[in-house]
Amino acid sequence: MHGAMIAAIAGLVPILAVHAAYVISISEGFSPACFPYIEGCTSISAAARNGNALFLFRGLIIPCSIILVLYWRLMQLWLRSLDQGRRSHRAVLLLGTTGSLFLILYADYLGSSGEAYRWMRRYGIFMFFGLTPIAQLLQVRALLRIAETNKFVAANRHLVRWQAGFCVVMLACGVVSVGADWLGLKTYELGSALEWVFAWFIFNFFLITAAIWARAGVGFSLTTDS
Repeated sequence: MHGAMIAAIAGLVPILAVHAAYVISISEGFSPACFPYIEGCTSISAAARNGNALFLFRGLIIPCSIILVLYWRLMQLWLRSLDQGRRSHRAVLLLGTTGSLFLILYADYLGSSGEAYRWMRRYGIFMFFGLTPIAQLLQVRALLRIAETNKFVAANRHLVRWQAGFCVVMLACGVVSVGADWLGLKTYELGSALEWVFAWFIFNFFLITAAIWARAGVGFSLTTDS
């Protein structure tokens, strides 16, 4: 299987899941209609936790989380193949995989009632949004370093810099959220809008990797011993 397909699924499916769930939620009367990236009238969780939106969201996000685990393993192997003299980039794999598993926890308990389930949902999405950008930043850092000696990565350095820019936007969202909360200025609408923007960049990051891997011909195969 081509690695670009894995990265494309990791980016496109969550974007599709979130927006399709929101459209369904609006049509079923569970969510108000607005442009959530600016108006923040509903959070991603609120848009996907009721009615048929919940079933679609879970049905897409949970399998995609497994694809994300595969993505991080493939990324670790690719970085190691490009960077023989360095460590095996285990931090990228560990952080990315852990974040992906917490996304499963979040999706599995979304829509469940009870304080314990609510805590698991919050913890799950907090860990995914916290660990995944760090793994992405480590990926970018490794590729920018490798670009100094690898012609292919150097030729695609502009794409890696786009990914670096995405990481900066995600960091800015976090800073604004924490700062607004500390100053007592944070509203539901602001928090929801920042969540939508953050999610947009975190998943589009993988689409840029798909473009890089398509050019590199990165892929994998499954073999068994006879």
